[in-house]
Amino acid sequence: LDYRMSVSDPMEFEKSPLFNSTTAIASNANFAPGAAHKQYQAYVMYQFNDQESNLTPYLNGCYLGDKSVFNIGAGFDFQHDAMWRKNEFGDTLYNDMGLFAVDVFWDKPLNTTRKSALTVYAAGFFNNYGKGYLRTLGIMNPANGIVSSKASFNGAGNAAVLFGSGQIVYLQAGWLLGSKVPEKAKVRFQPYTGIQYGMFNRINGPNVITDTGINFYLNKHNSKISLNWQSRPVYSNSNLDKLEPLKRKNCVTLQLQVAI
Repeated sequence: LDYRMSVSDPMEFEKSPLFNSTTAIASNANFAPGAAHKQYQAYVMYQFNDQESNLTPYLNGCYLGDKSVFNIGAGFDFQHDAMWRKNEFGDTLYNDMGLFAVDVFWDKPLNTTRKSALTVYAAGFFNNYGKGYLRTLGIMNPANGIVSSKASFNGAGNAAVLFGSGQIVYLQAGWLLGSKVPEKAKVRFQPYTGIQYGMFNRINGPNVITDTGINFYLNKHNSKISLNWQSRPVYSNSNLDKLEPLKRKNCVTLQLQVAI
């Protein structure tokens, strides 16, 4: 049984890079300014097979055929009066932020000699940030400008809607290819695919984001090259209270990761 709990003082919203002093309170929820209440967090995980180390705040994600791991976990994040908005009468309303999630991780060696492995991660998120809260995020975003005549709700570059009030189901699977001599292999290949299926209160229809790519492990987890293709929906900003899909866009990312 692995568990972690915390009580923290979160950063005040005005001090975060998301704060914009020109943005007034609106009908859709956003993080409230002023002194933040304490944030309560917990995550509990049961490890059925081989154990994972908890010496670092993150987990490996794949053991390259060295371990057989099967974990089930659940966690929550709660903060009192974290969000605010105004109602139809112009009154200011505060509400709590409550996030809950469950997840499953399975990493199974398929061939112990060649060190091939199947890795699967699945999670369900139940998020309440308040009425209509949505956040876009552009991972490794190369752009920061917008042409006003072609603007969308997503914003600049490869930004996509990733978080918000509603439910999200996420599934990712990868297959590590075997090698004749895995201990001496300079490069290990791992094709993967993933899908995020979100049902947000403020979006008309599902928000579906897909990722497909391949990892090139150069020196186990110490260095890795990843090539990823993502398909994401882009939403019109003509009606900000109920977003309508405008089109889908693609993004190709090449990433080098080095651990020192």
